[in-house]
Amino acid sequence: MVVSKLSSMRDKDVEDIENELVYKSLDWNLLDKLIDDVCYGMLSDFDRNALVINYNHYKERFK
Repeated sequence: MVVSKLSSMRDKDVEDIENELVYKSLDWNLLDKLIDDVCYGMLSDFDRNALVINYNHYKERFK
């Protein structure tokens, strides 16, 4: 769910993933792997870069 929401980053998506219950329950190692899996050949260069940037900012704030 978090990977999908990081891909779109609509206001509601941001609100959902910034919920304390969500980010405190994340398995960050699994999330790293899921981001890598989604980025490997599944997205355009633009979408891949946007996802990685969004994820890195999210990780810096909530990990």
